[in-house]
Amino acid sequence: MSKNILFYIPTIDQGSGGIRQYSFNMLKMISENDTGEFNFFIYHKRNDKMFLEIIEKKANFKLIPTHFIAKTLIKGYNLLGKVISFLTFEKIIFKKEFYDFLIKKHEIQIVHCPYQFIPKTKKAKLITTMHDVQEIHFPEFFSEDELKNRAVNYPDYMERADTIIVSYNHIKEDLVNFFKINPLKIKTLLIGLNDLWIAEYFNKGIKFDFKTDFESYLLYPANAWKHKNHIKLLEAINFLKNQNKIINFLFTGDFTSDHGLFLINKIEEFELQNQIILKGIVSQDELYSIYQNATGVVVPTLYEAGSYPLYESIYIEKPVVCSNVTSLPETIGDNKFVFNPLDKIDIADKVEKLYFDEDYRNVSRLNAIKMKNELKSNNSIKTIYSVYRNL
Repeated sequence: MSKNILFYIPTIDQGSGGIRQYSFNMLKMISENDTGEFNFFIYHKRNDKMFLEIIEKKANFKLIPTHFIAKTLIKGYNLLGKVISFLTFEKIIFKKEFYDFLIKKHEIQIVHCPYQFIPKTKKAKLITTMHDVQEIHFPEFFSEDELKNRAVNYPDYMERADTIIVSYNHIKEDLVNFFKINPLKIKTLLIGLNDLWIAEYFNKGIKFDFKTDFESYLLYPANAWKHKNHIKLLEAINFLKNQNKIINFLFTGDFTSDHGLFLINKIEEFELQNQIILKGIVSQDELYSIYQNATGVVVPTLYEAGSYPLYESIYIEKPVVCSNVTSLPETIGDNKFVFNPLDKIDIADKVEKLYFDEDYRNVSRLNAIKMKNELKSNNSIKTIYSVYRNL
């Protein structure tokens, strides 16, 4: 008997950063290796073309759009119980959860949430992905409310989940050490490079014209979150500028947060406006074009479970340098292309080589090809199907 699986991504969008990419890559991997033994119901808003294209290709993949009407009716039903209780002075509870309604309607056996959340229901088995517990290592990057939210909700998600998925063993170790999670409950599953969104563009040889004021530029695609470490990269660019070494950059991602505005002020303070273009959140087509036309990619992050800009650069064989944190050195596979993300001089050295030294870029490109062959295939699909079968 086939199982019905609810793939729960109601509000994932471009502003979600790597979580959107991970969710898409997970669904793409499942779709391309579909055995037909499971039916997938994807709970998602209607307007994300990437997800819709996957769903439309498979008869056993069905879009469940966000149910505003159903949610409203259920809230009204629960409110009615409170009103009757108030009027009669008796405790009368009409309680119905929206998630239970969704599960019952579609006969769901498993809810798979590919990010750090799971709905409150006891009507199905639950899978969550814990991308990181960054707040343990860098609490200063979070507001007091964010820290409280994680402190309350993350242990709850992990406790209620039947299976927890992580991408790397260092995340599993954090969950075991800091939250005392049973290691048998945690599955390490790294999605192969073949399942990246960018693979379809690259394998088809798609080319786009991309116009910019720069004849050449380096790229850093990341939202303006503190752990992405734009500030040290700006300090390195400024350090090089003061040596008359002018390096152009494109930043993609959301810069509308308080920290994003802080970074914009830093760009002005360092007088880097003529060297840096902020593109904001861009479409997949435009991002691929920006990647293809870039001289190279820089990933100066302070913390990642795994870096999608690094994976994507490797897949399209683009010269790339990155910080020496968590899984990144293992992913890039050669210390010639890593730096200390807290040291602006070390960052500047690698950025300068990447921009001006063609031989360095060629060696980086060859390294990307080598690592791509090592990383593009793995047993991820066997792992997730085994989880589904055993729940």
